Amino acid sequence: MAGLADYVKETASAPGTSTTFNLGGATAPFVTFASSFANGSTPYYYMQDATQWECGEGTLTHGSPNTLSRTTVLANSVGTTARLNFAGTTTVYSALPSSKAVRLDQFPSTVAVAGALGLPGGWLVKMGTFGGTTGSLSGGIAEVSVTVTFAAPFPTACLHVFAVVDDVSGSSLQEMVFASRAAFTAANFEARLSCRQAATAMTGSYIAFGN
Repeated sequence: MAGLADYVKETASAPGTSTTFNLGGATAPFVTFASSFANGSTPYYYMQDATQWECGEGTLTHGSPNTLSRTTVLANSVGTTARLNFAGTTTVYSALPSSKAVRLDQFPSTVAVAGALGLPGGWLVKMGTFGGTTGSLSGGIAEVSVTVTFAAPFPTACLHVFAVVDDVSGSSLQEMVFASRAAFTAANFEARLSCRQAATAMTGSYIAFGN
């Protein structure tokens, strides 16, 4: 996970378009990347000269000199995700790209995070849809199990899922969905759909809670 640190700013001499470039040190009161991030860590970075800028997720390597790799470019001043050509003295510093910023939602103490809604106390809420086609009838019921994968996994675990199924055209089909807690993982859950009709396409939606 990419990181941030306070007052980190260094220079680099003509890094060009290189994936990895040498860091030239900090001028007081600023500090170096190596003094704030561990070897092999992945800090967010901005780099700029007099006419252009680039931001992304880097990979720091301690050494003589310390180096930073432009692992993933997130944005730049020309509107692409390409590594720009910095031909002269370049400033490199630690800052949070806007695409990675957490934003306040309309409700107090609630934030929107990637792939989920964050709540106080470390709770995360995910929402989505699912679907599947039932098999043959057995005892008057046709079923299908589908694995529903979250757009982004929970950091620790999925703790509960509330699922509902949409109505299927026809009378007395008794549409149902079950989400087995024993099959919850941080990345997905199993939804078991059933109705009184074979080979029937069924859809539904869910709200999942986890941390």
